[in-house]
Amino acid sequence: MAHRRRPAVKRRPTRKKKNDPTVAIIILVGIGFLVIVGGVYFVSTQKTSKVVKKKRPPPVDVLDEEFSPPEPIPKPKSETQPVAPPEGPEPPSGPGTDFSPVFHPASLNRLPLAVALPEDEGLLAESVSFPPNANCRLELDVPAYGNAHSMKIARDPKSDGRWRISIPAQDTPVAEITLDEDGIFFSWGPACPPQVATLLHNCRLSVQSGKHKKTMQMRLIAAAPDIRLFDDDESSTYTLTIPHAPKNILYTLAANEPDKPPFHVPQVGAPAASNPRKLSRDLDWSPTNDKRNVKARYKWRFEKLPAENIDQTIRIIQTKEYKIGNADWRALTPESLREDWEDRLNKFDKVLAAFKRKPKPRVYKTLLKMAGEGGAFQDVKKFYWVLPERNMRLKFTTPCGNNQIVIAQYPTATQRLLQNDPPAPAVDNNNLVKPKPSTPPNDGGWTIPVDDPWEGRRIALLEL
Repeated sequence: MAHRRRPAVKRRPTRKKKNDPTVAIIILVGIGFLVIVGGVYFVSTQKTSKVVKKKRPPPVDVLDEEFSPPEPIPKPKSETQPVAPPEGPEPPSGPGTDFSPVFHPASLNRLPLAVALPEDEGLLAESVSFPPNANCRLELDVPAYGNAHSMKIARDPKSDGRWRISIPAQDTPVAEITLDEDGIFFSWGPACPPQVATLLHNCRLSVQSGKHKKTMQMRLIAAAPDIRLFDDDESSTYTLTIPHAPKNILYTLAANEPDKPPFHVPQVGAPAASNPRKLSRDLDWSPTNDKRNVKARYKWRFEKLPAENIDQTIRIIQTKEYKIGNADWRALTPESLREDWEDRLNKFDKVLAAFKRKPKPRVYKTLLKMAGEGGAFQDVKKFYWVLPERNMRLKFTTPCGNNQIVIAQYPTATQRLLQNDPPAPAVDNNNLVKPKPSTPPNDGGWTIPVDDPWEGRRIALLEL
């Protein structure tokens, strides 16, 4: 039997056929391209939004508006460079805080030296602002005569910027002082006794913050009278009214040029001591070189007139007097000198006639004394007319604590008195022009004759 031949079977290759990577590469490239495009689009949209926030210039086609380029952005300063603080108070930092200027203690130096208390209420000083963050303390200096009232000043417990002035005899405060942005505000209490109000006018208020302190007196400095020395008047009277006058008033009186000899011959001593004098004392100012038994003086008398309500008037009386020998003091005027001159001449002639009829040694000595006193008129006249007029420096004060309050003064702080220096020769076209002589003093129409009759009488008397 014949065998059947099996058909031949094709062998399949055992190695796996590789896939084509072209499709995968194309897909990855496409995905990467889409990512790049998306990133570029995101960045472009962010730049566009920032540019929109900036101020754009107007379009070119708008012709009715002037084109202005954007302002340049300033270059930021380096952190190493110090940045100067802005002028004025700085607002506090932090969100939700109100504007409050910063208080500088050194600003207390701008407060005045003297303030005036208002009749009802008002600002004492507005040169310094006190914001709520100002940490200040007030002190009150009271005169010694006001210790009986025990006046005190204390901070109001309900307000840091309000202070109360009170006395133990009264429940309500006699006055209140408030420190705020407008300055120092003062108001009187509902029922302040008049004597306490007068006392408060003569106190001193001190404002202190840290190491800085400023003291103000509670009354303005008044202008004292302009007292002139060696004028032509026999007597001069000056008055000064002091509101809310204190009980103790002192004065000082001196020449305006203490570093120079104040006057010519005869030399006159300074009228003022180093310490103030009480107002009740009189002041004599006499020449120091008395000649021929003659004396001349200026005298000031200070009087305190009776007080009317709360004001007081000070009267200053200046008199010029002279005396020859044992005679009484007389007013130093041309008329009094003329009368004295003529009376002494007539009296001398009568005594001389009696001596010639009946000579006596005692009468002769009297005649010599009278002749010597007659020659003293030259010295009196020189004291009265040779000396120039001078301004005086006058100050009224009252004690308060360890210091004093200036009530009035002359010259005031804003006045400048001219010095009595000799005028310098003027220059005109390179030629020196001599200064004009000063106006001769007024002698009242009476002068001592050139041929002094007293001189002739003395010579004739010695020949007897």
